[in-house]
Amino acid sequence: MSKYFISLLAFLLYMGIVEYHYLCKVTGVWCFGAMGAPVEKEQVLDPILFNWKNGQAQTTDAFPAYKERLLLSNSPDSILVITGLYTREENDDYLANNPNSGYENLGLARAAEIRKLFPEIPDDRIRLESRRVNQPAKDPGAPYVASELKWMVKPDEGKAPSEDVEIVALPDRELIYFPYKSAERIKSDNLENYLVQLAAKVKSSGDKILLTGHTDNVGSAEYNMNLSLQRVSDVKALLVGLGVPATQIQTAGMGLKEPMASNTTEEGRAKNRRVEVELIKQQVQ
Repeated sequence: MSKYFISLLAFLLYMGIVEYHYLCKVTGVWCFGAMGAPVEKEQVLDPILFNWKNGQAQTTDAFPAYKERLLLSNSPDSILVITGLYTREENDDYLANNPNSGYENLGLARAAEIRKLFPEIPDDRIRLESRRVNQPAKDPGAPYVASELKWMVKPDEGKAPSEDVEIVALPDRELIYFPYKSAERIKSDNLENYLVQLAAKVKSSGDKILLTGHTDNVGSAEYNMNLSLQRVSDVKALLVGLGVPATQIQTAGMGLKEPMASNTTEEGRAKNRRVEVELIKQQVQ
């Protein structure tokens, strides 16, 4: 009996050591401090948060240190790009409830609120942008991250933003830019190579492509809706010509309804004249 009891104690001790190693050393969930009390793993706070469907910025205890690092990391020839993120559902609700907000979408409203947190940076060194995202907040009842801030090299003065920019890659999509009042994309070897590679990829994988056209706000809503559809048709025709079945390409036109940047400047309008290219992964059966 004593041998059995000792073996049982040894086994339980061994399992306790394994469990402690996993919880403390591997996951870091908790460990015992000097006095034997469990010590929770320190959580990293995001510096700027927003509530669901709301444009008011909330700063956390992490913001002062974050702001200090951000201000120290710039260079004299850089500008701070503040991008407000939003979902289509949020945006529709915000515009319906704030018709006189002065902002073209919730993302720009969020970016403008963050701009107020940096009064020491002059206006000519800040650019406000917005971007629609597909992933909603995991918990709509809790504040969440809905912005991105980064320093970028300031563009040459007097140069139109779209002169040498034809395609931009974002985390979940690519943006193809178009000239003013034109349904023909800005052409370059870089863009053509991207479209060739995209066509080859979807022909092999069976994934679908979603093309969404956008415009600036010059002209009527009807004119811009038609123009956004024409821009989509331009990209779709090229992909079909590269062998992509038309059934694998979905299209939509948003007209002037979802600007990425303010239409009050030529730089902002140039960013809004675009087609967004998103991949829709084939469901694995």
